[in-house]
Amino acid sequence: MNDIDNFTWAGCNASLTEHQIIKSFIATEIQRSVSMADYFIDGLNAAKQGTDYSLSGAGNGYEFEAKKDGFELETLFPTDADKPILVSYQEILEALNEWKKQLI
Repeated sequence: MNDIDNFTWAGCNASLTEHQIIKSFIATEIQRSVSMADYFIDGLNAAKQGTDYSLSGAGNGYEFEAKKDGFELETLFPTDADKPILVSYQEILEALNEWKKQLI
């Protein structure tokens, strides 16, 4: 099952805006690509360890940047959050790792 509408992960709270945006980020930027999941997982792990904050860019629906205190996501959609959000590395990595498991 790799249906983003029904996707959840440990600690996911569908009522939290941050978790809704994580799901949307996965749907637009990762999609069903294991290689894209690996790309983000590797970059986020490096940032979490404090060794490399170079993961940044813009994709189909989000601008993103690894920062010292978390992963910043800024939607390009006018209906989502009106300002960038900062999610913890643990949250985004849990979601990405769970999504990747469903792809394999």
